[in-house]
Order: sequence, then C-alpha cells, then structure tokens
Amino acid sequence: MLRTLPLILLLGGCAGSGVAPLRPVDLLGLTNPARDAVEGTWSFEGPTLVTANAKFARIQIPQVPPEEYDVRLIAERTEGSNSIVLGLVGAGRPFMVAIDARFGTDEVPKSGVELIDGKSFPENETLVEGRQLINGRRSTIVVSVRRASVSVVVEGRKIIDWKSNDGRLGLHVKWKMPRRDALWLGAFACVYRVYEFTLIPVPVTS
Repeated sequence: MLRTLPLILLLGGCAGSGVAPLRPVDLLGLTNPARDAVEGTWSFEGPTLVTANAKFARIQIPQVPPEEYDVRLIAERTEGSNSIVLGLVGAGRPFMVAIDARFGTDEVPKSGVELIDGKSFPENETLVEGRQLINGRRSTIVVSVRRASVSVVVEGRKIIDWKSNDGRLGLHVKWKMPRRDALWLGAFACVYRVYEFTLIPVPVTS
C-alpha cells in the first residue's frame, strides 16, 4: 500500500536521497510494506503500521540517520507478549534496541542493546529485566543515539544509559538487513500497531 508523503518530506530532497535533514522526519511516511518488508507480512491500516506476526519480522525504513539523533516510537502490542525492535545506526554501524524480548521458557522479559562487543543484550551490560510494555496500551519509546552513548526511555523512564566506544556496536546475523546504513523496525512472534515512528536529528557541535 502506497501512502501520501507529508509535504515536509518532499522539500529539500529528503525522500529521494534518504539522508535526514535537520528537522523531524515521519518515518512511517517513507515506508512501503510491499517494497520494504524483509521478513513477514507488514501492512498499513490507514496511517497505522501493523507488524508481521513472525519470528525476526522486520521492515527496512529507507532513511539514513545523521551522526546524532533521537527516534520516537509510539506503539501498542495487540497480540502475543514478545519484543518490538528498533533498528538503528551508531558510529556508522548497525545495531538494535529490543524491548520485552522473551527467550525460550524464561518468563521474564528482557530489554537491551545489541550487539555490543559481539554479545547479545542478555550477555552485555545493557540488560534490563522486567516487562516494559502492557498489551492494549500505547507506549512511547525514545532512543537517543550520540557519538559516545545510547540511551533508551520508555514511558518517561530511562531504562538504558550506555556509554559507548567506536567499533563496539553490531547486529546479529538473524536480524541482518539489506542496508547497513538505514533505519528499520522489527518484532518477534507478536503483533504491534505502530502509530508514530519519528526521526529527530540532533545538530552536532564540535
């Protein structure tokens, strides 16, 4: 399903180049499930993006973020109890933030950043245990990517504040994407309705 792009995205060549201007970008407005889905069947219901109910479900967002930026996601889990995944780029390297991931028979949901030094978040210093999202309730997630840090805020609570070094971030092969330089969304064996996904560039000061 094709969607009409907001006027702000058509000015300055943003939609064509995929390079973020220094103003907020409506990432859902750039997304076409027929073109961009990598795993699973994604769709729009009006302006709302509905995730695929599949393992390692993911969709490419044709947008290259700047060096420093925030992303704001407003989403609601409607089926299942597993994770939503924000695919990001930091220091030129792809990585991801997962919220409410479940592993095997472990009943305790986990959230975190991966990969760090080749380790998934259950094995690195960003691990957060406990459920963050409630089914049937819209939640706001804000991830801030800076030159030397990644922070995650869920419903106004900072759950991750990681200070990074260049070269430590990476992406697990099971979440591999066609583009290493662009953003993406994912989900694992559950369904989310995504009401907003916005890129907010942050001017870099020397």
